[in-house]
Amino acid sequence: MRIPWSKSTTVIIAAVVMSAAACAPSSPPATTTATTTTTTTTTTTTTTTTTTTVPPSALVSCSVDFTTATSATAAPAAANDDDTRTDDDTQTLDLADLAESDAQTLTLTRVDPDTGRPDIHTLDADVALAFAAALDDVVALEEPVPAQLLAGDPGRHLLWGLDAVGFDDIDHCTSGQGAHVAVIDTGVNIDHEDLEGAVNAGPSIIDGVATPGGGGVDDNSGSHGTHVTGTIAAIVDNGVGVAGAAPAAEVTSIRTFEGDQGQMDDVAKAIVEAVDVGADVVNLSVGGGQTTSLTAAVEYAAANDVVLVAAAGNLKDGEPVCDPCYPAALPDVISVASHTKSFTHSNFSVTTDHLDVAAPGSSILSTSGTSTYHYLSGTSMAAPHVTALVARMKSVNPSLGIDHVRAALTSTAYDIDEPGYDHRTGHGAVDAVELWNRYRTH
Repeated sequence: MRIPWSKSTTVIIAAVVMSAAACAPSSPPATTTATTTTTTTTTTTTTTTTTTTVPPSALVSCSVDFTTATSATAAPAAANDDDTRTDDDTQTLDLADLAESDAQTLTLTRVDPDTGRPDIHTLDADVALAFAAALDDVVALEEPVPAQLLAGDPGRHLLWGLDAVGFDDIDHCTSGQGAHVAVIDTGVNIDHEDLEGAVNAGPSIIDGVATPGGGGVDDNSGSHGTHVTGTIAAIVDNGVGVAGAAPAAEVTSIRTFEGDQGQMDDVAKAIVEAVDVGADVVNLSVGGGQTTSLTAAVEYAAANDVVLVAAAGNLKDGEPVCDPCYPAALPDVISVASHTKSFTHSNFSVTTDHLDVAAPGSSILSTSGTSTYHYLSGTSMAAPHVTALVARMKSVNPSLGIDHVRAALTSTAYDIDEPGYDHRTGHGAVDAVELWNRYRTH
């Protein structure tokens, strides 16, 4: 059964004037002690010591190696460790129970034993049951699980997330060139003035049916996918709107929602598609229940060093919209909580034991599907900040896999909540400057 996403309220803005002074810096500017020597005409040398403010970018070395990353502290076990499928697991198909269910469609999942690539099909229930009975390599036959978008209340602040992470301070090193990002969401308004020419229209995958180019349309009521994509890909220095956090990366939109509704099996198929088209990192600002097809798709991505970044989940009326939220709860996914402009835990961001890091997610300004701009809040808005940072990491170390990326992000995060790891912000707020400085090679 499909369920509608609870629509967020948005504030539509026809034009945005950005000011550097309006965005608070993520931390006080670094200081360094400099010794100045002055020689007079009488050859007398006097030495004075002064304290000079140094912009963070001056401290960043562009020669880095993230493959040396190790986590400062071990993260707790993922919430779903007992449910994670392994190569030795055997799936028992209860065809009798499924035959008696009211489901009109069922999802059949097979996995290629040589490549690990999942083959996922959403079929009419009677057809799926017939195939499952006839084939001996079916991993799972399941009822569809709804997917939800993880955006919430609107805000009224200007763009601040880029400064909070420190993206500008590593622009001289990389802005994502050479990296390929896939955004699995509600699609994108490909003709938006701040995205035109910056995003590839990948397929839409709705009810298991792939339509080429369908990712270039966003019919979601809150322009969710266009908003998320703009945080990553909005064109810089074009005189309009906002700026993306990884503007030089190649970005492909894959749509898995029709309006406000989606299915987790379509998300799984989209992950497989993203891997197959050569994505380096995938943004998943969606969440829902676990399915075998989703687990198989996540494992396929990890085996191919494609890093998945997912929104951890939101609270609605004080309760989690999904508990736990997948794919964020899977161990091969970077799970992202949300923090505010003042570096505190966002009150809508879920408290859970599978968090990795936090990122800006409260009152985030980005592109909308109507060629304007609006604010949204949610872990959906936090995830693309991390996705963009991972894209920049992959642009300098293309072979990075999930383990090195997680270790690098968590070991350099800025602790903003309880000391050490906590269940509200994970290891802390992602910090691009510390990330680049920690893993510089000279």
